[in-house]
Amino acid sequence: IEPEQIRGVAASSALPSLVMVDENGEPIHNAYNLMDKRATAQVDWLKENVGEERIFEVTKNRLEDHPAIV
Repeated sequence: IEPEQIRGVAASSALPSLVMVDENGEPIHNAYNLMDKRATAQVDWLKENVGEERIFEVTKNRLEDHPAIV
């Protein structure tokens, strides 16, 4: 997908999953769910280099050990 093709991004906390879709509502990638731990290394880097307090101060979200989308 080219960046100019992206029209919007939406996320919901109603269910712990994210599915990216095209303009017709068709999935374009596998779903990401709450238990996806592929970003653990990135979270560790953020904790060490930015700090959990600063992340919360800026985003009002805490860092999790299972962030599908960092």
